[in-house]
Amino acid sequence: MTHSEQVLRTPRERETVNGAVRALRSAAPLGWTRLALEFRATVGIDSALFEITDPDGAVRAATPPGRAVGKMDELRRAMYRRGKGAWFTARLEVERSGRWTVEFDYDAEPDFTPPLPPAAYAQDLDRFPRAEEHIPGWLGDKLRRARASGNARQT
Repeated sequence: MTHSEQVLRTPRERETVNGAVRALRSAAPLGWTRLALEFRATVGIDSALFEITDPDGAVRAATPPGRAVGKMDELRRAMYRRGKGAWFTARLEVERSGRWTVEFDYDAEPDFTPPLPPAAYAQDLDRFPRAEEHIPGWLGDKLRRARASGNARQT
């Protein structure tokens, strides 16, 4: 999911992730061993899955803390790279020790349920432009369908 150039480059990016980590830890019940937040986003649409691992290894879903979701949305905006675009999916994992890892996926179609309409991706590309070489095939298909339906600007 993560490529070597997708590291946190700035103090703002690192502090934003730290804010999300603090929010997850604050929302966790006593006795947790691992927390995971998967965040999927386009402009104006996001979805998050928060999982808590208990000491016996059981994993359960919980309501994601709003502050963590807000921090991940902020991180997506902060990590936009001119020409490369913004990531669509991020996975943040936090260990009880405080150690955390985060991965970003700029290329795979995010797993929204139900799937997003093509216009959502066209709107995202208007806000976070990508050079042609950074538009994966699935995204190019969505953009063509959005243009064909009149829901995207012609490029």
